[in-house]
Amino acid sequence: MNIEFGKDWWNLGVLYDDQKRDLPDSGDNTKLLNSLDIQRCLLLFDLHWQRVFHIYIIKEDEAP
Repeated sequence: MNIEFGKDWWNLGVLYDDQKRDLPDSGDNTKLLNSLDIQRCLLLFDLHWQRVFHIYIIKEDEAP
């Protein structure tokens, strides 16, 4: 997500709508990443599939 959203990845890719509950507003990458549980990670994966993750999965599949 950092590649897609840049240094504001937390605000643009994670903190939106009702996802703000129980998440820090800011912090270093370690603090932010440690605040994500598996449920939120799966939700983010689903929400950002086309924009962020799809590209990298297809590239891996096409690798020799």
